[in-house]
Amino acid sequence: MGITIYAVNSSSYFKRVIEIFKHESIGTVPIYITLNKPHTEIEKVLREHGFHPERVFFIDCISKHVIGHNIVAPANCMYVDGPSSITAIGIAATQAAKAVNGKKLIFIDSISTMLMYNDSAVVGSFCNFLLARLRAMGVDAVVLVLESDLQKDVVKRIESLADEVKK
Repeated sequence: MGITIYAVNSSSYFKRVIEIFKHESIGTVPIYITLNKPHTEIEKVLREHGFHPERVFFIDCISKHVIGHNIVAPANCMYVDGPSSITAIGIAATQAAKAVNGKKLIFIDSISTMLMYNDSAVVGSFCNFLLARLRAMGVDAVVLVLESDLQKDVVKRIESLADEVKK
């Protein structure tokens, strides 16, 4: 599969995200980087759609940011301080990819959220680094972006790193 970018319409965003996740994660051990919803909410929706979220490893980049630092991570989750903690997100993704056995898929939800919390040059550099590292490790990736962000220069640069761009 390699690296695939999905441009998602904001009006049906989360419904489409779940569809993409269920389809792309078949036959993989998914690592879901969530920047805009707590992993507990995503687990609940996945369960409602017949998916077993306990087989997903989550990197939750929002819970500590909104709830606070006194939360305990379950075995299938790692917390990062917030969506602006780009370095920590990269380290967590690399650690998770090394720790998980089997065919891995990193699912990044989403670049658009990263852009809300970080300078576009930082997001561009981060994506370049992370996607190159994942490719070198043989890890597939799905990167989500809002359709409305497709014309941004940083998104165009990130698209150039992908094997495929889908809507």
